[in-house]
Amino acid sequence: MASRCNFDPMYIPRRAPARRASSYIGGRTLGPQLYIHDEDVLRIEVPCIRNDRNAIGKPRGGFWTSSYDPEYGSGWVRWCVAHRYNEPLDLHWTVLSVPRSAKVAAIDSTAELAELIKRYPLVRRGRRGLDFERLSSEYDGLHLTNEGYLGTRSRRFGPALIGWDCESTVWFRWVFRDWHDFKPHFKDADRFDDLWLKLSGWTNEDYTCRLMPADEASKRVYEKMLRETVAQRDVER
Repeated sequence: MASRCNFDPMYIPRRAPARRASSYIGGRTLGPQLYIHDEDVLRIEVPCIRNDRNAIGKPRGGFWTSSYDPEYGSGWVRWCVAHRYNEPLDLHWTVLSVPRSAKVAAIDSTAELAELIKRYPLVRRGRRGLDFERLSSEYDGLHLTNEGYLGTRSRRFGPALIGWDCESTVWFRWVFRDWHDFKPHFKDADRFDDLWLKLSGWTNEDYTCRLMPADEASKRVYEKMLRETVAQRDVER
């Protein structure tokens, strides 16, 4: 199915038709979303969604957010801190409220991903994946929960969303009516930094990691963050 915005990469599509669902997902409302950017003023635009010719698990374009966490920012902030990427605490943070009228598809497990692929199939190089362009014609966004991320980040467990680094939502059109800037904050940043230094064996003498590669140390720090996130949610439930 051809994209409706082939000639305008910043086209904001009209709202999805047939409002059969809302942002009420998995028994709970999709909460405030954090968007991180490097501009003083938030740009209200949504890059056109396109299926990636080279990667079947993640679309090109869209407006990407991750659920806001007052203590740790979001899943994306955790990933950036663990991987020492993009200095998220030095960027602008905008928290957006999701209206209940937003029609959002959710992936909370490999079974739910498989069901979406069955409804919106795309085949590339012998692999079946999700046709994000078709999905975007019926939904305002696609939300990958933390549990969904853990279940779909590897092909060993079934259909996968390779390239999604954390719990996140890709928005296909602008649905937000209310948003506010927040001061960046990450609890225990020093604790995770010390863990990375310990695991990697980083030394300032010759600026090398003596115990393991930097990327491997970052992966282990991120896994610890994920375990703590899951444990905290189990307590809250």
